[in-house]
Amino acid sequence: MPDLQLTRLQALQLLLIFAAVPMQFLLSEYVGTSKGAARRQTIHNLIESIKSFSRNYFSISGWRTWIHTTMKSIVSTPFSIKIGKSKIKTPEPYMKLKSHPECIAEEVFLYRNSYGLFATSSKPRRPRDAGVKFRVGQVIRHKLHGYRGVIVGWDKTCKAPETWIRQNHHKSAWRLQPNYAVLVDERDRQPTQTTYVVQENIEIVKNVKIKHKSVDDFFDHYDGAQYIMRPALQEVYPYD
Repeated sequence: MPDLQLTRLQALQLLLIFAAVPMQFLLSEYVGTSKGAARRQTIHNLIESIKSFSRNYFSISGWRTWIHTTMKSIVSTPFSIKIGKSKIKTPEPYMKLKSHPECIAEEVFLYRNSYGLFATSSKPRRPRDAGVKFRVGQVIRHKLHGYRGVIVGWDKTCKAPETWIRQNHHKSAWRLQPNYAVLVDERDRQPTQTTYVVQENIEIVKNVKIKHKSVDDFFDHYDGAQYIMRPALQEVYPYD
């Protein structure tokens, strides 16, 4: 008799077919003889299921199909990368509003960009430079444009994108002067604005309470002369 050699795959398939024989006996015991057609159909379905299982999971082509389908599903699934604690769309460095000189886009100022532009750096102003005349919390009026506002930050010298400086600081000396971030009174300018003003264009006003949606983000209260900083802002401007 010639030797019969089976591969592992063929042996497993043969084992599954042999296992179907006892299953036929059990089905004949529990299904009964009065429903022969139904019994035969059940047995047929069982054998076909075993064959299908064998084709899908015990053949190279079956595994190739499964891998292809899975990878296609993974690649076609949309995803996003999250950096840090939250997704943040970084705003443009500045935005000049038509007919509103020195204006900074509100979302840019509140973003407190990592470059520290427009007096948004969180680095403590320590020691306070002698050339800085005004303080955070003081209410001011713009000498040229007439609007009122409250100072929420300052830089020893101008810190802004070059394009913004060329459009708004017409005198070269303004680059070297202290510049101040100012919340503009909404009664004087709309929409809500924050400006970046050179020192020589500022004058102090008294007994004026500023109307601006972000005032409470920076100050605890108004004492009749100026605004009192919140603790976080005091950390940045400890001598103001």
